Order: sequence, then structure tokens, then C-alpha cells
Amino acid sequence: MNTVVSRILQKTGLAPRRLQIEVTESSLGRQPAEIEAAIGRLERLRESGVSVALDQFGTGACSLTLLRDFPADGLNIEGAFIRSLPVDTAAVAILRSITALGRHFGARVVAEGVETEEQFEMARYAGCSQAQGYLFGRPMPQPELIAHLGGGSAS
Repeated sequence: MNTVVSRILQKTGLAPRRLQIEVTESSLGRQPAEIEAAIGRLERLRESGVSVALDQFGTGACSLTLLRDFPADGLNIEGAFIRSLPVDTAAVAILRSITALGRHFGARVVAEGVETEEQFEMARYAGCSQAQGYLFGRPMPQPELIAHLGGGSAS
């Protein structure tokens, strides 16, 4: 397991299965050797119980090769595809294709950037198992989040 991740898990007491690392394709490198080494590190993380998701899936040049070589636990679909729903028929086709691929590999498929009920319904219909975006809430400081969730006051 990665020493940084290992130290963080040890320091916090968090069980590895409760942690998900999100990586973008571009963060894995550009050269085949760099990508292969990064995939090896991610596989070791997965073996230790840490979940790995490919973030902004569909924007990189090697999406399908990467998915074939490293079937991640999750695929986070780039928000640009979601925001163009339902108008852009190409985005609809891409969304359906990505969710089918995700299901084939047993990955959770997350629709990022959901802003409207219509986008949410289309993502659900296409097979996304999770969604995130402004429709559900805006970023907020921790005290406000705790108060919002009913865990105390935002003092």
C-alpha cells in the first residue's frame, strides 16, 4: 500500500474499505511506463481494501484502455456530459455507453455535476448508481454542513 495512504489510515483509524481514492486519467502519466506503474500502485491500494474511482471519466485519451487494464471500483462521469443533458443527443449516447461499461466491470457509476431534476432522472434512467451536484447541495463550511444534516448548530 502507498506509504502516505497507509500513514493517513493509521493516524485516523479509518478502515481501508471506507476510503475511496479518486484519480483522473491525466494524473496517471502520459507515457505507457508511467501509466503502468501508476496502475500497479492503484492495484496495491485496491488489494489493501481501498476503493479507487476514475474521476472525470470520458475526458482522457486512454479511457477505454485504462478501463480494460484497470477496472476501477467507480467511474465518475465528467459533469460536462451531464450538464448538456437532455439537449445534446451525443451526450445521452455517451452517458448510456459509459454506464453500460461500468456495469460490465462491476463499477459504481456516478453522474457528476447534476443541476436539474431532468438531468438526475436521465442519469438514473441511463444506469448511474449515484449522482452529485448542485441539485443536492452546494459546497459549505463544515459547521454549516453539520447543522444542515441535523447534527448541531452552526456556531
